[in-house]
Amino acid sequence: MIKSGKVMARVEGMADPFWLHDNGEKDHGKRGETIAIGEKNLMDEIAERIKKTDLKRSLEETKQRWWERNAFTRLGHASKDETHSFAPLVISHKDILAPDGSVIVPKGLTINPLERMPFTRAIIAYDPSHKGEREKAIELVQQARANNRVPVVMITEPTERSFEGLFAEKSAIGEKVFLLNDQICQRFHIQRTPSMVTANDGMFFIHEYAID
Repeated sequence: MIKSGKVMARVEGMADPFWLHDNGEKDHGKRGETIAIGEKNLMDEIAERIKKTDLKRSLEETKQRWWERNAFTRLGHASKDETHSFAPLVISHKDILAPDGSVIVPKGLTINPLERMPFTRAIIAYDPSHKGEREKAIELVQQARANNRVPVVMITEPTERSFEGLFAEKSAIGEKVFLLNDQICQRFHIQRTPSMVTANDGMFFIHEYAID
């Protein structure tokens, strides 16, 4: 029996959990047959397995698998300064009903999420293998900050497939760097680099920049 981290009573060879409670707080010694535990101590087992594991090698293999699982997005380079725009409309194709049968969202209702939730970020996409695009991305990050927008920097396939390569880009840009993927490109209509996506007046604007 333990109270506040202190052993108040003990007994060996008893399986009844209430026996100690009924017989007072002291060392009652051995009151029945005891059997030695045949299983290994869990913490000793964990420590033994850790000793046998090459942690450095396992970490490197985990990193390599992460890079192998990721699909990289390759985009063309902007040949001229150009801006595209679109409204992110969501259309209900059928009535959405409450449990009592009343209509919550009628069929045909069109909603623009930007009218309900402002988009205060600036998605900046560039090719890290192109020095001019990296320099333009740095300029766009500064521009976004000046306009009170949060820069979200995304790169196409990195020049070095390693986390060290990502950290190098982060140091160069001055912001966290994420990998651009097809889902992001489709959602924000990103087709070329370098580019920046912003939103205003219920519209997304994709600004593309030509690099000499």
